[in-house]
Amino acid sequence: MHSGSLSLDDARAFLARTGWLAGCPAPFAEAVLAASLVRHLQPGEPFNIAGDIEGGIWGIAEGQASGTSGINSPAAPVSFVMHPGYWAGTGPLFGFPRIGHAMARTPCTILLVPYRALKRLLSETPAWWEHLGALNFVTIRHYGSFAVDLQLADSRQRTAAILLQVAGLRFEGEAPRTVDITQDELGQMANLSRHPVGEHLRAFAREGLLTLGYRQ
Repeated sequence: MHSGSLSLDDARAFLARTGWLAGCPAPFAEAVLAASLVRHLQPGEPFNIAGDIEGGIWGIAEGQASGTSGINSPAAPVSFVMHPGYWAGTGPLFGFPRIGHAMARTPCTILLVPYRALKRLLSETPAWWEHLGALNFVTIRHYGSFAVDLQLADSRQRTAAILLQVAGLRFEGEAPRTVDITQDELGQMANLSRHPVGEHLRAFAREGLLTLGYRQ
């Protein structure tokens, strides 16, 4: 269940121990979390708009969100699914507008760290910029690995790889995770039609690798 109703304190506590911020030094993580604001989002509600240079960096504390490209057509399909612990939004800090759209897929709770507050922290402690650089690397690795997986010629392997990307389990973690996504969406992400994707998913289910549910 995704209630999208975590309190500010609970959202901060979760993101202090999960994702990019959990790997940062405590003084930096504590300062970032202290400057954060909580937002509760309903399915379909956007919180990152391509081309925008305002707002702040954000981290998902609860629920799932969709990412779509702001470079291609406005009707571009879902590019990836973001899970709790995912952080993004650094582009404007480095002088670049946002390049993608993000919206809640389920009820979500996110933490937003306004750029003004973050720039003040970085001005006071310039060495902290390296942690934003590390976050950029995490994002680049994500996009780069996704692009490489799309080049897999075998459709079963490609479906499996993209499904792991969608689940946020491509690099780490083996705990079961429910992904709110349709077979049509997964097919678009894997550059396959619904039929072969459905066949592969049913085969994975028979092999005990996953379970299928309605739109999950």
